[in-house]
Parts: sequence; C-alpha cells; structure tokens
Amino acid sequence: MTDVCTVKKIKGKLVYIELTRGEKCEGCQVCAFNKRESLVVPAVSNVEVHPGETVIAEMPTESVGVGSLLIYAVPLLLTVVGALIGLVGGLWLQVGLAAAGLGLGFLSAWLIDRAYRRREGVLPRIVGHYKQEQVQSTTDTDENKGE
Repeated sequence: MTDVCTVKKIKGKLVYIELTRGEKCEGCQVCAFNKRESLVVPAVSNVEVHPGETVIAEMPTESVGVGSLLIYAVPLLLTVVGALIGLVGGLWLQVGLAAAGLGLGFLSAWLIDRAYRRREGVLPRIVGHYKQEQVQSTTDTDENKGE
C-alpha cells in the first residue's frame, strides 16, 4: 500500500513523514491513529527529500505486532519481577526493586525498538516525489472515459 505524505524533518538516516488519515484507514487498525487525524512516523528513503516536500511512501509489509508487544510487555514484566523479588524484604525494598525493574524495562524497550527499526520492511519507505499534475491528468483521463 502506498500513501501520499509530507516530509516533516530529516534526522540522520531517517526521514520523518506525516501520514494523514484517509478513507482507506477506516477499520484498518494497523497504524496508531486512534482519534488523531495525522501521525508523524520515521521512514527510510533512497530518494533525496527536503522538509515540506510531498512524497509517496510505501507502507511496511511486515507485521509490527511482535515488536509492539515486546516494547510494551518487557517494562511491565520486569516491574512485576522486581516487585516479586522485593517480597522477601520490606516495603521499600519491594518499591525500589520494582522501580529498578521498570527502569531496566524501559532501557530494554528502547534497545528493542532501535534494533527492530533496523530490520528491513518494518519502516515505511519513500519511493518518490508526489507530482500533482500527474494525478490530475490521470483523473481527467478517467473522467473523459465515462463520457
């Protein structure tokens, strides 16, 4: 699936693009749009782009469900493990180990996220620049066919 996006910023090798919710998004549940009308996500690009340009991005084909599960589950799991280990001591030991588990969980989630983003097919890929006149000429041709 491809989508027309706007380049928001470029940071290192990543290009941050703004996706806008469209008709094809209704009921999809793949993106994290929720109730928002737009979403800024990182993308990779082999095409030279600049902030403010309109581009065509190809959406990832690989499921991101496993990565999302790991990123959310690891901090929660380590917090619970820390709290359970702390049961052998007093209340403050339990609270301290739960906090340490949470901190370690967030660090793990950050590392998992970085590693997951390096995988091929996970991030959207910019495939070219969007040219308004091409779309208009295609639409005009389609409308003339009906006459």
